[in-house]
Amino acid sequence: MKRTKTLFLLFLAVSFGITGCKKNDDDDNAKAQIVGKWILTKEVYRTYLKGVLETDETYDDYDDNDWVIEIKSNGTYIGWDEGEKDEEGTYSLQDNGKTLILKPGNETQTYTCTIRQLTSSSLVLYSEKTEGTGDNTWKITYEETYKKQ
Repeated sequence: MKRTKTLFLLFLAVSFGITGCKKNDDDDNAKAQIVGKWILTKEVYRTYLKGVLETDETYDDYDDNDWVIEIKSNGTYIGWDEGEKDEEGTYSLQDNGKTLILKPGNETQTYTCTIRQLTSSSLVLYSEKTEGTGDNTWKITYEETYKKQ
């Protein structure tokens, strides 16, 4: 019985160790893939009032220079709008590389995006927010598709 208990505790310790390493590996892999210059190619904007779709707009006529986000390995980013620096700040990855948090240097709030897709050439970010109260509660969603420069 004592041997079984010892083996069980050893198994738990190894399991927690493997799980801990996996999380760090996922974050490291996501950070390695997300570093670079990303060009906005498509944006989907939707609004819902009381759960009913009110607006569904897709924009996909962007030039390579319209909006570019440069994500650096040192934890900072720069946003370029038509070739001009528009914003800069810091970023972090969370949830095993599935959440991107941007904190512009000139603002107090942060922007949280779910990473729906991240490959060596494609990045899809999704975010949503709720505004209003009661019968005037709006849910607004954004999905942005980027290609790596």
